[in-house]
Order: sequence, then structure tokens, then C-alpha cells
Amino acid sequence: MNPLLERITIDPGKTAEVLQGYPCLEADDVRAALAYAAADTAVVAA
Repeated sequence: MNPLLERITIDPGKTAEVLQGYPCLEADDVRAALAYAAADTAVVAA
């Protein structure tokens, strides 16, 4: 398993930390980035 995967969390508080660090982002921006990354990963894996 890739050690970077250990950094992934489902803790909702972590999203708030990202949003505090980047006040120009909204929660939907983070969700969109994650959806894009998931879709891109599926293409690379195919």
C-alpha cells in the first residue's frame, strides 16, 4: 500500500482546516477537486 494513502481521512474537521488555510475556497471546491482526482485516477488505472 502506498504510504501516502495513510494520510487520507474522512474526518470532516480536516476539510475545515483546508478551508481555513485557503479562504478563497468553498467546501464544494474541495469536493470538486476530489471528484476530479478520483476520475483521473480511474482513467490512469485503466
